[in-house]
Amino acid sequence: MTCQGTVATFGTVICRMRARVCVMVIAFMALATRRGHRFNPAKLLIDPCARQIDGEFKDNPLLHAGHNEPDYRDNAAIAPKCVVVVDHYDWEDDAPPRTPWAAPSFMKPMSKD
Repeated sequence: MTCQGTVATFGTVICRMRARVCVMVIAFMALATRRGHRFNPAKLLIDPCARQIDGEFKDNPLLHAGHNEPDYRDNAAIAPKCVVVVDHYDWEDDAPPRTPWAAPSFMKPMSKD
C-alpha cells in the first residue's frame, strides 16, 4: 500500500485516507511459535481499534493460521476488512457553553394549552 503521509509503526502502515476505504492489516515479523509469535503474512488481521468492519465473519479453514505449522494460504478474499471512519464534523462557529459544573442551569419546560 502506498499513499501520501505513510507512517510505519511496528509493521503497521497508517495513511491519511478518506472515509469508507477498506484497510487490510498484515503482520510481517519473524515466526517464533515457541515464544507465541505466529505472525503470518498470508493472513489478514482485524485492527482491534477499528470502528467499523466490512464483511461477515464465517468460519472457514482459510481464516485459521495453523496450529503448529503456519498455513500460508491467502485469506484476503474472505476475510473481513477494517473500514476507515471519519470523525471530523464541521462545527462552524459553534462553541461549548463553558458552564462550570458547580453552577448548573436548568430550564423548566412549559407547555401552552
